[in-house]
Amino acid sequence: MSFEVSVLTRLSEIQTEEVMQLAFAAAAIDEMAPLSEHVLIHLHHGGDDADEHLVATSDSGKIIGYLHLDQTDAVAGSVVEVVVHPENRRQGVGRALVEAN
Repeated sequence: MSFEVSVLTRLSEIQTEEVMQLAFAAAAIDEMAPLSEHVLIHLHHGGDDADEHLVATSDSGKIIGYLHLDQTDAVAGSVVEVVVHPENRRQGVGRALVEAN
C-alpha cells in the first residue's frame, strides 16, 4: 500500500470530518479514544495558529493517518498525538507521520 504524508497548518472542513471518522473507527477497535478531548476541541473549532496537522492519505485520497502537533503550551512543551485507521496499521503509516514531523 502506498500513501503520502502532507503537513498542513489548517484542515478543511472535509479533512476535519475525515479525521473525526478516523478517530471514531480507531476508538471502536481500541475501546478508547485515540485523540484527547483537547485535540478534538481544537479540530472542532479550527485549531490554533501554532498547531500542525500531518495527514497520511491513500492513493484514493482517503485520510488513513493523522498526527496533531500542539505547540501552544510554553510550560509543558509540545504535545504530539497520532492515530492510524485500524485497517492501515502495521504498514508504516504511523512511523511516516512521526518521521515527517
